[in-house]
Amino acid sequence: MIRVAIIGTAGRKEHAQYMSGRLYAEMLKESHRIITEELKLDPTFIQLISGGAAWADFVAVDLFNEQHYAALKLYLPPESFTSAKRYHAEFSRITKKNSLKDIQYAIQSGAECITCESVWARNTRIAEDCDHLIALSFGKNEPETAGTLYTWNKTKCPKIFVNLLEFIAP
Repeated sequence: MIRVAIIGTAGRKEHAQYMSGRLYAEMLKESHRIITEELKLDPTFIQLISGGAAWADFVAVDLFNEQHYAALKLYLPPESFTSAKRYHAEFSRITKKNSLKDIQYAIQSGAECITCESVWARNTRIAEDCDHLIALSFGKNEPETAGTLYTWNKTKCPKIFVNLLEFIAP
């Protein structure tokens, strides 16, 4: 099984203004396109890797739940990571999804779930546990945000950066 990590923006701070249901739909479509057309991989042989955050990380959950990818591994932050819950609430409000319920559904459908001791430990685990990495974020040639950039820099496998500004109408 080939492991593809999907990471990126959680819609924090200065990026919140860009987050929309339309952008999320583009993130889903682009991720699936990269996997099937650019990497030429068959979803039925793919294990998606996610950090469980809202927006970019959640793309992996949706692809697993709705596009028949073979497996999903979630590296989740500690239970007490309250800002993650806040970003999921905002994501759910904007997209009209119930992201926490969808994560539970993925787990009930066989997704592997690992709780990490910190956000940085989670990011390290993701970086070390993938054969390909897709980063959906903001920046010129690489992610500009701390957690995504940290994971991007730690990853030794082939990686693809998607600048989400390309999907936002001027």
